Amino acid sequence: TKSLTAGRQSAIGRGCVLNLLNLLNLLNLPPIKQLTNRFWYNSREMLHSGENMVGGVPVYVERKRIRRINIRVKPDGRVHLSVPNWRATLKEGEEFLLSKWKWVLKTRAKALASPPAAHSPCTEGEVAALGFLLLELNTAWSQKLGEPNVTWKIRSMKSAWGSCHFRRRSITYNAELARVPRAHVEYVVVHELTHLKAPNHGALFYRLMDERLPGWKRLRRELNKGHVV
Repeated sequence: TKSLTAGRQSAIGRGCVLNLLNLLNLLNLPPIKQLTNRFWYNSREMLHSGENMVGGVPVYVERKRIRRINIRVKPDGRVHLSVPNWRATLKEGEEFLLSKWKWVLKTRAKALASPPAAHSPCTEGEVAALGFLLLELNTAWSQKLGEPNVTWKIRSMKSAWGSCHFRRRSITYNAELARVPRAHVEYVVVHELTHLKAPNHGALFYRLMDERLPGWKRLRRELNKGHVV
């Protein structure tokens, strides 16, 4: 669980984000007005304790005996907003959440991208079967993409399905791939091989993935949800 806590903020600081949104709305610029209206509407929805939905993200709001406003992102992607009983209002909690929304979305995306915890470690047989499959897929895709001399290994990983060290041309695969469909394993193989050309998840990476494996975004979504749609 990742968390973020509010520090000491002045009344002006707490209201600066929403005041800026109000100012942009007064300018009446269509794209900006549409954007600020969406954030303002979502923000207004946060004025009650309990379950909320903000921009498609589930957010649970509660009052607690704490000193500062706190935001926590659960491993399953749920967002928890705690507001002090006496030291802050729900409105101030709402404003703090809005000011940290970029952090919330980034942290939530990272949590949802992590593989689910396994009920038990993979067996030797499962890992061996995965090894044969990875040998087949890595050989085929390395030749297809013109990526020779790539080494790879399998090990237990907690935060990713795979990782690529592009300078060493070395890839590590999560042993939990032994428990997912072949199409999802193939997606991870292409994903990691693509990092040899595009080390980060920038525009080049997305363009190459679209060219190499159409439908990869659906496969990624299915893999991270833990089921096949």
